[in-house]
Amino acid sequence: TDESVGATKRVFEAASDCMAIIAAQDGRFLAANPAFESLTGYAFGELQWLHLWELWRPDRTDEARLVFRDLLKAGSGSGTEVPLLKKDGQIITAEFAARALRYQGQDALLSIMVDITPRKEAERRDARLDELRTALQEVEPKTAAALEAAAEAATQASALSDRLTGDPELGGRAAQLLASLEAVSSRLTEIQEQTRAALGPHKEQQPLHPKEAPT
Repeated sequence: TDESVGATKRVFEAASDCMAIIAAQDGRFLAANPAFESLTGYAFGELQWLHLWELWRPDRTDEARLVFRDLLKAGSGSGTEVPLLKKDGQIITAEFAARALRYQGQDALLSIMVDITPRKEAERRDARLDELRTALQEVEPKTAAALEAAAEAATQASALSDRLTGDPELGGRAAQLLASLEAVSSRLTEIQEQTRAALGPHKEQQPLHPKEAPT
């Protein structure tokens, strides 16, 4: 028998979860609550003319059709990450869950979407930080070696400058070389300290757990 959608209409409308009902026959939207309208940017009057895959990023509509077909075959599913194309052209990442039901005499899917864009952005930031830390670990020994070489060259230049004090021209060049080496050494130290500060410890991001579709 058909599930009594009318009896739960107020719950459906008031839900904070982004919920929609999709026709199994052709993937069109049969209903959508305000939260779903807010997420996508479309009013239901617009959604009712769209197919589910039309909310996917254009280059992934074939994938969306396959997901829809697999959900119909399995009867339910969750954890699918959707590149959702909003009405304003913005693309967000949403986690998609759905289960089969009967709605107004026809087979349908009750779908729930959760915006996980902040979580995905945090994961990308963490991955980038890990890459930079790895790069720093590889570069740091080279920087240390360069600092050591600069210090040794500065010592030699200082000794040369002392020996050439009787020759103003050569002594001046040696002094310039010494100043340049000291500047290089200072800059290398500054870069090393700035890089370490930029890649200091950061708090681990706690994963968000989207609510599963009702069973």
